[in-house]
Amino acid sequence: MKTPTDYHGGYWPSQEDTYLLEAILLPKDAALEAWEKWLRTVNYEALQEGPQRMFPLLYMKLRKEGVEHPLMQRFKGIYRRAWYKNQMTFHRIRPLMEALDEAGVRTVILKGAAMIALYYRDLGLRPMNDFDFLIRLSDVAKALPVLKKEGYEPIDGTWEMFDEELFYFMHGFGFRHTQTGQELDLHWHLLRENCGTHDDDALWQRVQPVDFNGFSTYTLDATDHLMHTCVHGLEWNPVASIRWIADAKTIIDNSEIDWPRLLDDARTRHVVLPLLYSLRYLWERFHASIPEDALTGLEAIEPKRIEYYRDAVKRYGENLTFKEELLKRIYMYLNYVQARSKRPYAFLNPVWAFSFLKLYWRLSSIWQIPGELAGLSVRVFKRAVT
Repeated sequence: MKTPTDYHGGYWPSQEDTYLLEAILLPKDAALEAWEKWLRTVNYEALQEGPQRMFPLLYMKLRKEGVEHPLMQRFKGIYRRAWYKNQMTFHRIRPLMEALDEAGVRTVILKGAAMIALYYRDLGLRPMNDFDFLIRLSDVAKALPVLKKEGYEPIDGTWEMFDEELFYFMHGFGFRHTQTGQELDLHWHLLRENCGTHDDDALWQRVQPVDFNGFSTYTLDATDHLMHTCVHGLEWNPVASIRWIADAKTIIDNSEIDWPRLLDDARTRHVVLPLLYSLRYLWERFHASIPEDALTGLEAIEPKRIEYYRDAVKRYGENLTFKEELLKRIYMYLNYVQARSKRPYAFLNPVWAFSFLKLYWRLSSIWQIPGELAGLSVRVFKRAVT
């Protein structure tokens, strides 16, 4: 299988962001050289949110190496702000976690909260915009009333939209507290690529206990953390997504990864491409401690065709041509059908097609689909002639 060699464009970091990551992740001499290159190329005042999220880690690395620079005070301020905001987030989320526990819903913290609890162990090092956690698909019906009672409302949605069909279409949904504005992502599947009823069963047997702000809950084991970080991270985002690189290398450097199991999961979950691309990138550019036989093992697995569709969509995100936009819809449909049926050629069944369109357009009835299709045809025609 052909793997990337240049790592440019799409979901890969820019040259400026690469210098920033190298300054954080490489050994002293190489890190300080990258720091000087970053200073020469960056327009600090025009930086987007993505790189700024890395400043707390940069601040700690430079302070450790004895670097003195006028920007250090700014980095220190960003670190302190991240510490305060995360402290507030953890304080606001804990009552919800306790209420879910009382309702019999087991929670598994993900992403930033898990990285802070297990690896960074410093509230200021990993800025978070929201709070992510996973629950069992079978517990969603118990969890939603708890969220509503605790003051959370769906973002860009209504409570009525949560039915069984939605759980095969989406891996989670965002909520916001009506008073504090605190946002969270509730996941009932770990990955959007795997929305089948039993896709996460093995994962739940491996979760490990963790202390979250004095409350005992659960998180993923290191191997599942690495898989989730890489697959979720390798996706184009309007805010440059580069912190997954620091997170993934931190997990690898501070954990024992079950590499054979990771390869098995890549095959069964159909995430060979994102794992191969991300791990080879970490190995080549940041010297992550990844066994070479793990990389060659991934290269030996032939990805499913849907993975190539998915990668084309995730690589460029919103900057898609009409053909790529169509490809995105096809990928989403195939993903939906894959979660609903294991039969060959199930995607040809019109029942699944109508169910998908109803969910995609958030319609209350399939009888509204013809009107939506007519409107879509008009928009496509206008786009073609202008």
